[in-house]
Amino acid sequence: MKNFILVVAAFWLSLSLSAQGLTNPLAMHADSSAFVGWVTHADIVRGYVKISDTTFTYTDNASGVTSNHAFFGTVDNCYGPANGQFISLGDGGYITLQFERPIANGEGHDFAVFENALIPNAVPNQDSIVFYELAFVEVSSNGVDFVRFPAVSHVQTETQVGGFGYENSNLLTNLAGVFPVFYGYPFDLAELADEPNIDIYNITHIRLVDVVGSIDPQYGTYDSEGNIINDPFPTPFHSCGFDLDAVGVIHYQTIHTITASAAENGTISPSGEITVYGGSNKAFTITPNEGYRIESVIVDAGTENERDVTENLVDGVYTFANIDADHTINATFRQIVRVEISTNEGGSVSPDIQYVDFGSDFTFYVEPDNCHVIASVTVNDEEVVLDNNSFTITNVTEVQTINVTFSLIIYDIIITETENGTISPSGENGVVAANCGEDYSFTIIPDSGFMIHAVLVDGDSIGTMSSYSFQSISGNHTIGAIFDSIPEGQVIVVVNANEGGSVEPFGTQAIDYGANFTFSTNPDDCYEVKSVLVNDNEIELENNSYTIENVTEELIINVTFGLINYNITFDAGEHGTISPNGENGVVSVICGDNISFTITPDEQYKIESVVVDGVDVIESVEDGIYAFENVRDNHSISVTFTENNSVDEIIGASIAVFPNPNNGMFSIDFGGIEGKATFQLINARGMFVDSREFNVTDGERIDFDYNNLHSGVYFVRIITPDKVYIEQFIVE
Repeated sequence: MKNFILVVAAFWLSLSLSAQGLTNPLAMHADSSAFVGWVTHADIVRGYVKISDTTFTYTDNASGVTSNHAFFGTVDNCYGPANGQFISLGDGGYITLQFERPIANGEGHDFAVFENALIPNAVPNQDSIVFYELAFVEVSSNGVDFVRFPAVSHVQTETQVGGFGYENSNLLTNLAGVFPVFYGYPFDLAELADEPNIDIYNITHIRLVDVVGSIDPQYGTYDSEGNIINDPFPTPFHSCGFDLDAVGVIHYQTIHTITASAAENGTISPSGEITVYGGSNKAFTITPNEGYRIESVIVDAGTENERDVTENLVDGVYTFANIDADHTINATFRQIVRVEISTNEGGSVSPDIQYVDFGSDFTFYVEPDNCHVIASVTVNDEEVVLDNNSFTITNVTEVQTINVTFSLIIYDIIITETENGTISPSGENGVVAANCGEDYSFTIIPDSGFMIHAVLVDGDSIGTMSSYSFQSISGNHTIGAIFDSIPEGQVIVVVNANEGGSVEPFGTQAIDYGANFTFSTNPDDCYEVKSVLVNDNEIELENNSYTIENVTEELIINVTFGLINYNITFDAGEHGTISPNGENGVVSVICGDNISFTITPDEQYKIESVVVDGVDVIESVEDGIYAFENVRDNHSISVTFTENNSVDEIIGASIAVFPNPNNGMFSIDFGGIEGKATFQLINARGMFVDSREFNVTDGERIDFDYNNLHSGVYFVRIITPDKVYIEQFIVE
């Protein structure tokens, strides 16, 4: 449509722009040396003059033609370099283009589409404010299956752009038609690398589909994010819709040959002379016959680039990547012999392989686990003797069967000196067989009228305790006990305790009949007394001690120590969660341990406060996590959330973040903002990533570099004295 109403203005403006260039770095001038080819054939299906009223017709007074479909220009206008001659597609029309040979993915952009967008005189010195008519861009490798570039429009959708209206072209991505005549918008096929229905190194067709710019859902078209696209509508002329000038090729397809071959006793697939496209990847699968292995894979043999890539194989596959030259690949194979290795639990044999080369020697190593020994080693059912835990089989020409048996080490605990009492268990003939690495406990029991005088472990007295445990047995031991008769007029007191503290006095002692007996407990750090039993009756300590008065019978005192547990109570409030969430709002923590709480706001909410033991600690929250370290008391944690957008006014369309999505490097166009402003970068959890202040000029573009951001959703908030502006973007 522009070429009908504004052709003269566009021509002169374009001449000026051709000389001075555009500020958008994507814009490519038709004179660029990057272009190596242009359209050679086109088929067009015209769209309506006015899709909202398909009966509407337009009459061209010059030609006398009347039609309800666009009819400006012919396909010849889009052949060859951009020259200011156009063909109009009409509302929803499309044109399918072919070239001298296929287009291929290369470094950077691969082709560019030329239209004739107009920079209006009403907006001086801002070449991003454009009167444009847009088109989707699709590509195909067979002329049947087309894949569309993921187009994105962040142009406002509240007010329809009129037939002669204009908008900010920087809010558009992967849409043709945003630059004035002689300037093309480039496309990179690498963006479609994961699409299954095309080969980005063999693009035979490009299709341009007019974007119907109505924001009425009945007629409008949508971008890849589901946004309805707003461009000038209606334009009820014979030149309505997208106006195609040309499509310039940057990377034509190149063809290379890979010659693949394999020696005897294996295959390579594919084989022979394989034709591949420049820039593409090609995989070759090398498969040895049964009884053989891959010996070598050589690429480009006999050239200065010859290299052995055997170590680069992945499951027998070698891949040429980003091919830019002819290559050869040759595989050789070597006969192998199977080695079968079997073991029981208790150790290992290395190397852990299944085959060795025919005629070679094979050395294996045997390593018992802790508490195990090598019981036997056989090779082909014949027992062999190891040398430093290894053995070598020479000249292997047939299947080898290796069997290794490990056994658990068993130690003896010998019971000694038990006159006037017993030690349990007593074993067989006074010997307890003890498995290496295990624990063994013994109970020392005096006969009636006797008391423990000493417990002897490996010949040394360790006190008068009534029980003893050997921990993680690693050798032979002895245990015995000496018992004395209880003196007349005395009674026995036996004090036992587990780990986690001490009791004083401890062990077995005799006290005078009728005397008092006092004992005290001393828990280790982070331990407490869990229970105290006197002759199986629980008692309560006072200041960690207890006195038994008038002792007239034997006493057995058992003290149990245990770890201290503290409670952390929590409250997450509404619009978010806190984890771990425990049971009934309480999380139990062992004394001295650390524990972290993860605080997660609901969508569109952020963390407002984090109160620990009555104090707001939100400044200590990092990435939504608050940590209690070395817990030694009970605590409480309470969290509240607030809306992310709890401001008086939000005008998302007044700022634009582009590109979107991005890698953390982006620019912001400030429209309608003038003067002092605060910039805030916020993550999806409502946490501030950065904040800064600056003075803004209306329409100014500012670049930002946050290439260390993690992937996810982020928000830009611009705070001015009278308004708050928010825009969402995605980091990939």
